[in-house]
Amino acid sequence: MRAVARQGELWPGQPARLAHNMSAPPRSLVAFRPLRSPRKPPGAAPRDCVEPGLRWVLRIEFDHLARERLGARGAALYDGEAGLSPSPVRLHGGWAPIGRIRLAAAIALLRRAQEGGNADPLALVAVAPEMLADELRERCARVPVRGLPALAMISPRDAVERGRCFDAERALAVLTRTSGSTFDSSAQPVAGPALLERGLACDLWEPL
Repeated sequence: MRAVARQGELWPGQPARLAHNMSAPPRSLVAFRPLRSPRKPPGAAPRDCVEPGLRWVLRIEFDHLARERLGARGAALYDGEAGLSPSPVRLHGGWAPIGRIRLAAAIALLRRAQEGGNADPLALVAVAPEMLADELRERCARVPVRGLPALAMISPRDAVERGRCFDAERALAVLTRTSGSTFDSSAQPVAGPALLERGLACDLWEPL
């Protein structure tokens, strides 16, 4: 620091005055570019590829899926006949109404897929959500993840028209293994925000 104060040289040919104002914010521009151009896998439609090298896998619209697969009881669940006022905000210290609705719908869908019968989501919404969350983890752990990428990115759905996933087990296998914007097929299933809080239509992308 004495060398800087004297405006001397720190290194031969390097005036210390170049380093005297170290408190100034840096003015650097960092740019990232792919090492190679994205490639289209064989058989993939152009709309299934996006910069910088991702392939679309599937689209999940869970609320739409639940309404379609659960029929009139599912519609009643979402339309307020369960006695809960849907809200996208999780309640502090508790469960948001929309989270309980989606949890009940998920369990009803899994029970119907794995056991047959006609599980009633309106009855399930009255069950303690902690019990349903445990059941969700157990049932989703049985769902095979074959055909899904090992790691993938989840993003809000784009404007391109794509087919929706109507396989409840497959959709829930993705949503319960997603943390943030990352799907990990080896992760332990969890009743997390991807299902309970977001509820938005989303797309799954895998790297090429």
